[in-house]
This record gives sequence, C-alpha cells and structure tokens, in this order.
Amino acid sequence: MWGVFDVCDILRGYDFTIMASSKKIVGNSKLYHHILPDLIPPIDGGHTLRFFEYPNDNEPKIFIEVIKKFNFIANSVNWDDIKQDNNFNTSIPKIIDNAIIGYVKYHKANIV
Repeated sequence: MWGVFDVCDILRGYDFTIMASSKKIVGNSKLYHHILPDLIPPIDGGHTLRFFEYPNDNEPKIFIEVIKKFNFIANSVNWDDIKQDNNFNTSIPKIIDNAIIGYVKYHKANIV
C-alpha cells in the first residue's frame, strides 16, 4: 500500500513546470490534488499560505506541514452534515480549502 508521501516522492523526481509562479508548491500541489484529490490539498499563496502564516522559503517542509494541518482539520470535523458535490466541494481537502479561501477573503475585506 502506498502512502501520500510515497507518491509525492515519485512525483518529485519529475521537473514539472505547472504554472508561471515563483512558488513550485502552488502548481505542484494543484497537480497532486488532481491526481490524489482525497489526500492532497490544493495550496495557493494568496489564501492557504497566508492562512497558515508560512514564509516563502523551504517549500518541501511547508508542503508537509500544510498536509498535516489539513489532516488535523479533517479529523476535527463531523463530516456527516457536510455535503460533497461535483462543483466546488469535490473532496474533503477541497472543502477545507474553500473554507480557508472564504475566511481569508472575509478578513481581507473587513480589515479596518
């Protein structure tokens, strides 16, 4: 049985240039999320990294820390009342990501 980090180690061997972004973590996490939607969250600099207050260095360590934090959140929620759909809430990591995006957008708009 393969774990999420085994798959990431295999994919890390390829030099993907997914997006025109200075942060490889952004494009690579989105690629990994499409391959393993129930295990890997999509990560972006404007919301996810800001929410967890991560700096712009040491992306491999940040990637692992973000996955651990998403896992902690996922295990802290009663998912019986939360519906997945085929639009935006396609997986538990994506539902958490959507909540983070909403939280960051709300707080950016309401900064006095």
